[in-house]
Amino acid sequence: DRDYVLGLIQSWNVDLSRDLGPWNVGASYIGTKGSDLDLLRAPNRGASGLLLAGVQAFTWQAAEGRSILKAGSFRLRRRPVAGIGFGATYTLAKSMDNTTATGGAATVAQDDRNLEAEWAVSSFDRRHQLSADVSVELPFGPNRRWLNGESLWSKIADGWRASATLTPTVSHLFHSASPLITVTLPRRARRSCFAASRNNATSCNRIPG
Repeated sequence: DRDYVLGLIQSWNVDLSRDLGPWNVGASYIGTKGSDLDLLRAPNRGASGLLLAGVQAFTWQAAEGRSILKAGSFRLRRRPVAGIGFGATYTLAKSMDNTTATGGAATVAQDDRNLEAEWAVSSFDRRHQLSADVSVELPFGPNRRWLNGESLWSKIADGWRASATLTPTVSHLFHSASPLITVTLPRRARRSCFAASRNNATSCNRIPG
């Protein structure tokens, strides 16, 4: 492609925070826009097979891909009090693109004569994300509840901290990367998913048995 150019990624963010006693609250907005991204096309491939008889199937790499990601985060954190601190962050995000090059290697567009149909929710879209963590200062060592003497064990146990993190994520995507898999969906929505193409079905609320 003589008009091929390198892709461009633009990002912006805004963050606000405030201390309320031992608590810290905050919110942030993040945006990422991609333009001139890699998009693989198959000009000689149609729904019924090859369009030009005698010409083998080939792919055409063009800089026609684009993407947009918007995310808002809200966080709440309590500073350590009596050795215990914790916090939580909730993120609401949505990402859309017309090429999988934004999340990995680009795959071939399904219909070269209707590239606008490629615009859909990104394969890596994670609509709802919640992250919670807790940190506990272990009660061992000088000036603490246990092993608070001057022994060797007291010095070894001093200053240790334990932490745990929980990160549940909800995605609206149904993605199949396996070749020749038939996905059973509601009536009039049955599709075959191929590893070389983006799936026709990118979201489903229920898959009947």
